Amino acid sequence: MLEIHMEMSKTALAIISLISLAIVHHAHAQDSPQDFLDAHNTARAEVEVGPMRWNSTVAAFARSYINGLRCSCRMVHSSGPYGETLLGEALTLPALLL
Repeated sequence: MLEIHMEMSKTALAIISLISLAIVHHAHAQDSPQDFLDAHNTARAEVEVGPMRWNSTVAAFARSYINGLRCSCRMVHSSGPYGETLLGEALTLPALLL
């Protein structure tokens, strides 16, 4: 009986370890600007569109603009010197309608 319990403990430990590694790996995946750019360029290459490169000036403009909208949650074009795409989703959650 003790042998079965120890084997189950080893199995449980192995499963917990694998789950922990998966969570850590996922948490560190695609978290740098270059990671996002690489993924974006991979998708662009699949449809034969040229790659993009990181531009710190555009990034600073975007960061400044979005920080100004953070509290309002409004999706409004900046009317700035750069093109932009707005994407949103409206969810209707029954619990919120009560």
